[in-house]
Amino acid sequence: IGVIISGPVIFTGVSMLFIQLPRERRKRPTIVLLLISIILITVGALSKFVYYWFGSNVEVILGVFIFCFAFAPLMTKFRYEKWSQFIGSSRSALLLSITDFVIVVMIFVGLLFRMMHWPADSIMLIIGCSLLPITIIAWNRILGKQLVHRKMAEENLIEAHQELKEKSEEILDSIAYAKRIQTAILPPEKMVKELLPHSFVLYLPKDVVAGDFYWMQKIEKKVFFAAADCTGHGVPGAMVSVICNNALNRAVKEFNKRTPADILDQAREIVIQEFDKSEEDVKDGMDLSLCSITGMKLE
Repeated sequence: IGVIISGPVIFTGVSMLFIQLPRERRKRPTIVLLLISIILITVGALSKFVYYWFGSNVEVILGVFIFCFAFAPLMTKFRYEKWSQFIGSSRSALLLSITDFVIVVMIFVGLLFRMMHWPADSIMLIIGCSLLPITIIAWNRILGKQLVHRKMAEENLIEAHQELKEKSEEILDSIAYAKRIQTAILPPEKMVKELLPHSFVLYLPKDVVAGDFYWMQKIEKKVFFAAADCTGHGVPGAMVSVICNNALNRAVKEFNKRTPADILDQAREIVIQEFDKSEEDVKDGMDLSLCSITGMKLE
């Protein structure tokens, strides 16, 4: 009786030494306790039923007690930590984990009592075997509900991902087409080389489309060229750049301005007029450097 009482107490105390440790530090002691219990039970059973060695009962008893009262509590803690993440109620996960622990203890200790011909073995086996199907059904029902919820969430996530992917492709296609439009308003390289043979263009926009642009026109013997930085980045900046580019073209072709100062003044008025059409307060514009060159004279 002293062994039956003191054994569980001692090995439960051993389990308590490790059960408060972090999860990663509990793994090795748990594996070691499992291996020790398996070795003791296996060697003890072989000694008792095959070789009839003396002391085999002690090995079996120690093995079962280590498995039930040292290894099983640690494994129960692992089980609770794992499944409580998937079950909505942590209380249900704890109750089922404890029930699993009771089943393990009842079945293994009951088998030990039967092997040793001790009393109450049938009661423990009946309790353990009776609780086993109940806890299996409970786990299946709870996890089945969670599986359905997860499946629905996964389907919603896939649908949202597909919708986001389609929207992203539409946006990227629109931006790519906007780049083609913005590139079309820029002076072609052939024109730049023809008007200014010893020149080069360094154009490195931050985004696919941007508010930066360069402009060039030849009116009579004058070559006008400009570098502009519109307010905003990306698509908004590109939209402003189209308006400002159009303003420069109109200032030269429609209003016949022929000096950089006059062109800038006229372009400013055109941009202000364009934005004044909006009912909202628009404060967009551009910073611009504009020059003209006639022969070897730069203005």
